[in-house]
Amino acid sequence: MKESYRNRADHLENLRRMGPDQLQAELESLEKAALDSRMEAGSAVETNIKALKMRRREIARMKTVIREKEIEAEAEAESTDGQAQDAGNSPGGEG
Repeated sequence: MKESYRNRADHLENLRRMGPDQLQAELESLEKAALDSRMEAGSAVETNIKALKMRRREIARMKTVIREKEIEAEAEAESTDGQAQDAGNSPGGEG
């Protein structure tokens, strides 16, 4: 059990290292595979439910990492804007 947890943690760390374009491309690929699996499951006699569940979880992980990166970028933009405003409002600037 701990081994699989470590692998998931490593995988999540690898996702966090990916760039936004890589993540988006990987997400689109997984979503397409999940859709194909659902379509196949609807028409096939034998269905691998576990694989469907794993794909859904992987998609959720990727969306979480993408959102984390969006939040980081927004925070950096806000801090950069705040620093620029602070520089313009320095007490030595009035005169």
